[in-house]
Amino acid sequence: MDHSLGALVELCRELAGRGIRVGISDARPALSARVDVADRRLWIEVDASGESFVWRRDDHDHHRTDDPVGAAVA
Repeated sequence: MDHSLGALVELCRELAGRGIRVGISDARPALSARVDVADRRLWIEVDASGESFVWRRDDHDHHRTDDPVGAAVA
């Protein structure tokens, strides 16, 4: 499995375990997250280096891919 996709799957598990609604995009390596179905989706991707998750709400929120637990609570 590709490193980026594997990291997203781990983050997806952590977020789902915290009650956050998540989905993996079939068009690109990214996942969407939202607390409630009425909330706007937040897209999360892995940056070009493969070392950080990027929250696409502002592209400034990053968290290391080797810490999906920390990223899920961030």
